[in-house]
Amino acid sequence: MALLPPSTPKETRQGLLDLMRKAYPDRQIPNYLLVGKRGYYLNSMGDKGRNDRKVYDDAIFLLTPNVFAGFNANVDPSAWRQDIATLQPGWYESYQFDTHNGSAPHPAICQRAGTVIVYRDGTQNVKAGTEDKRGVCLGKGLWVGMFGINIHRGGKNGTSSLGCQTVPPNQWDAFYALAKGEAVRLFGTRWSRVTIPYCLIG
Repeated sequence: MALLPPSTPKETRQGLLDLMRKAYPDRQIPNYLLVGKRGYYLNSMGDKGRNDRKVYDDAIFLLTPNVFAGFNANVDPSAWRQDIATLQPGWYESYQFDTHNGSAPHPAICQRAGTVIVYRDGTQNVKAGTEDKRGVCLGKGLWVGMFGINIHRGGKNGTSSLGCQTVPPNQWDAFYALAKGEAVRLFGTRWSRVTIPYCLIG
């Protein structure tokens, strides 16, 4: 199975806005927004009709008044194993520019400002209200907490994710430069301290 699709996402600004308004009709679109789309290549990569792990079959978009850009991405973990996290669709006011402290630390957009909700493999029977190192269980395998579900550079031979949102290395520099540049333009010297909203559409 191919790791990367043959092209970057072809979504239009209007098309993405239509998706956003359908998924979150009560939300105002802010001046700076990152949007992940799970299964963007649902029927052209991997098993048809099934969201796949271990491939860049998703998409991530940067939306500002001046910029609309789409990049290949992965929004799933790179494996199936007990407790591994999959970010759930949602609107998360949880991100800031910071450093991803993985095996190769680098500037990234990190979950530092608020909680997120994840599904953890193999935890469907854990009782709601359970609280431990995995977070707070909401039931049915869902957990809420501060998990470091970052947006960072992925791997050349794999998606390099324990639950993070990753961008292929050959697109990462362009994605990060554009994301940072727009943050600096919009927020000035506060660019690394403001909260960056990230919306994941499933």
